[in-house]
Amino acid sequence: MGGAGSVKSLDLSGSARITDYSVAAVTAAFGRTLERLSLMGCKEVSEESLGGIGEKCPKLEDLDLSFCTVGNTAIQRLAGARALNLKTLALAGCERINDDGVAALELMGASLNGLNLMRCSGISVSGIESIPSAGVVA
Repeated sequence: MGGAGSVKSLDLSGSARITDYSVAAVTAAFGRTLERLSLMGCKEVSEESLGGIGEKCPKLEDLDLSFCTVGNTAIQRLAGARALNLKTLALAGCERINDDGVAALELMGASLNGLNLMRCSGISVSGIESIPSAGVVA
């Protein structure tokens, strides 16, 4: 699927004006073809956007939410999205995530093989050890 209107990779890192509304517009327009999405440092992006990402982006393999204002609910929404098959997930600097959020990663199953949890101060050593993925960076 490659023609007009298809986007496979989108990097919105550090864009101060990107909000949940912006993410909803992007996923509505390009969700079916999107494979990589970076929202790193988009401080106005919260958990509200993530249900749409999980529902509308079935080809998404790489998602970077580092330094966004997401917490446990974000991970739970992503993990509960049946269409989503993430291979890498970056949550570095997401200080609102703790062991409860990390526990939801089990729902993602074997598809997740890269996970960045650096600077997630709410996650304990035992929380990191409980993650089933071998590609954890903490």
